[in-house]
Amino acid sequence: MQVSFEWGATTAYGNTTAAQTLSAIGTFSANLTGLTPNRTYYYRSKAVGNGTSYGADMTFTTLPQYSLTM
Repeated sequence: MQVSFEWGATTAYGNTTAAQTLSAIGTFSANLTGLTPNRTYYYRSKAVGNGTSYGADMTFTTLPQYSLTM
């Protein structure tokens, strides 16, 4: 089974992580880069084997960008 995440700034996603191969049902993760500070992103898992299955739509929000002034 090939697993990945679809993610983006809307539920249209627009981005997909690299596919990973799982030989059994289990957890998986992926690292994202280039995210904008203080922005909400949408994501869902995707599994391709005997057909294609999607996880529930989920969200996360990146932390604000702080600057240090002295």
